[in-house]
Amino acid sequence: MPVHGRRGQVHGRARRGEDATAAAGAAASHDAAVDRLLAALRGVGQALHRVESAAARQGVTAGVPRSQQAVLSALHGARAQSLSGLAGLLHRDPSTVSVTVQDLFARGWINREVEPGDSRRHRISLTAAGRAAARQVPRRAHDVLGKSMARSSSANVRALAGQLEALAAAMLSTLRAPSQSASL
Repeated sequence: MPVHGRRGQVHGRARRGEDATAAAGAAASHDAAVDRLLAALRGVGQALHRVESAAARQGVTAGVPRSQQAVLSALHGARAQSLSGLAGLLHRDPSTVSVTVQDLFARGWINREVEPGDSRRHRISLTAAGRAAARQVPRRAHDVLGKSMARSSSANVRALAGQLEALAAAMLSTLRAPSQSASL
């Protein structure tokens, strides 16, 4: 039986046991929520993959690999980007994006201009031919997502996008942390 002090407060082992039980319950609840979030994100990823695969099968983007389509889409309507900025937009490793940028440069679809003040860095932008190619990249995923989110306000869509961007950044930060990566 717990020992009560002044004003009915519980002291000693009984209180510590209740705290431990509550902490274990909170941890289990958090783990279940993380599992649910992970399943939801995998579902979204699978749906996006299906939409993009269906568009590719329809021949809308014949001869243009998905990696190049992604770069064209990211640069379309955007200001010039550095390679690392473009990689960040795409959530891809800069070395992977670099190869795609080289391929697009060879096609004449992008410009690489030396950044003022730092000759080692380049600003990447679309050429006129690149803008024309970007207009041909299917917006199927955008259209499907737009229809799926039609009942949500623009503010809610922006808030969700912000939360997902923050989640992606936090996950990447966790992977980059030296002390964390050894335990993952």
